[in-house]
Amino acid sequence: RRSTELSLIPVTGLSGETASLHITMSIGGAMYPADGATSHALWRSANAALLHAKKTGKNRVVFAASIPPEHVTQA
Repeated sequence: RRSTELSLIPVTGLSGETASLHITMSIGGAMYPADGATSHALWRSANAALLHAKKTGKNRVVFAASIPPEHVTQA
């Protein structure tokens, strides 16, 4: 899996030892105007999608339209 290959980053420490860091990323997205007509509404939708991505396995991309309504929290 290419994303896994790119997520291993070699790092050299201060004393010269080398280690690999495993980096992952979760992304939440929202589309205008379907997920919000204002910047605040879009931010809330994208944030809800991000939280859903983190709660359902991390290292994922989730769009607001794909979140089940019962998983969207009102703030």
